[in-house]
Amino acid sequence: MFKNKIKNQNKSRNHKNLVTVIKASDNQYVQQLEEVYVEEIIPITLEKAKDDASHNVPSSETKNFIQSNFLTTRFNREIINYKSSSQNSQQQFHMNEEIKIFKRQKTRLLEKVKKVKNDLRIKERAIENLKSYRERIAQYNKVFPGILGLCTGEALFSATSLQLLMPNMLLSLLVGCVFGVALYFSALIGCNILRRTNTRIQFIGALALILSIVGGVFLTLGNFRIEYLKVMSNGQTGFELSAFQFMSIQLFMFTCALFLKYNYLPLKSEIEKYQQWKNAKKGIQKDVRKKNDLENTLETLEQNLSTSLITRRTLISSSKDVELKIKAMYEDAYQVYVSKNIHFRSDSMIPICFEDNQGLPPLTLYFQDNSLLEFNNADMNDEI
Repeated sequence: MFKNKIKNQNKSRNHKNLVTVIKASDNQYVQQLEEVYVEEIIPITLEKAKDDASHNVPSSETKNFIQSNFLTTRFNREIINYKSSSQNSQQQFHMNEEIKIFKRQKTRLLEKVKKVKNDLRIKERAIENLKSYRERIAQYNKVFPGILGLCTGEALFSATSLQLLMPNMLLSLLVGCVFGVALYFSALIGCNILRRTNTRIQFIGALALILSIVGGVFLTLGNFRIEYLKVMSNGQTGFELSAFQFMSIQLFMFTCALFLKYNYLPLKSEIEKYQQWKNAKKGIQKDVRKKNDLENTLETLEQNLSTSLITRRTLISSSKDVELKIKAMYEDAYQVYVSKNIHFRSDSMIPICFEDNQGLPPLTLYFQDNSLLEFNNADMNDEI
């Protein structure tokens, strides 16, 4: 976005420089023409007016005075010279080409925007349809810390009893952690086994088998804890302890973890749907950025064309002003001719053709054509 802003500033600066250069060229042309007007055209006009007046030309009844055609020819030649030398004579062609290029680019951009918006609608519908799977995963993530704590908490507390087999406390804690992780995966495996049962009897039988196997492990661990406590108290605990008590506590916690897994663990198909939701979410973010970039590019394209057309309209207006100045010189030269002709006439008559410039043929002007400026107003939002 920042780079596009820099480019737009550079283009705007280039347009301003172009206008400045061409206007300076036009001003120089007008200054040179004014010098020619004073030093060459006016003297010739005065001489012609005196010569015609000496013969009372044109006559008082003349309506179309052809003797002033020398001015018309001279200033028409100046118009042609300016047109051929002016850099503005091709502005309409350039505008036409720029608008054609703009419309082609706009068509491609609009097609891309349409495709991105269509992809966005599809992904938004997908997100809405897959929303329940995201909620399912969210529920499992909430209970997951509890499942992990139930599986590993009591196992870590039992790790001290493993010192009967290994005197290093750090090593016994490490083994306890491994045992806790094993219990977690045991709950996961048990959950998958229970979900594969088809009848209540199969479910009860599978649950009994799982609890029996895990219970046997807990009973062995309970015996280690009893022995460890006896060693630590020199055989005098002050109360009777049983390995079944420790087994019951651990088995209860494991059963809770097992049923949490059974109720909240997402199915493989649900995880796949959740992954689809994540992919659609990422795709939407990517498409939104892409859509914004395309719309910014389209806006920049329109701004560049608008700036270019304004520049070219300004240049055509500058040429229009130059032609009007040439026309003004032409009319002034004619008035010089008329005033001198009347002044030196011996019949003291004012020919009809001198009244209200009736005898002054119009110049052939190019840049006064309004279509040159109207073309700048071509609708950029036309259907393509």
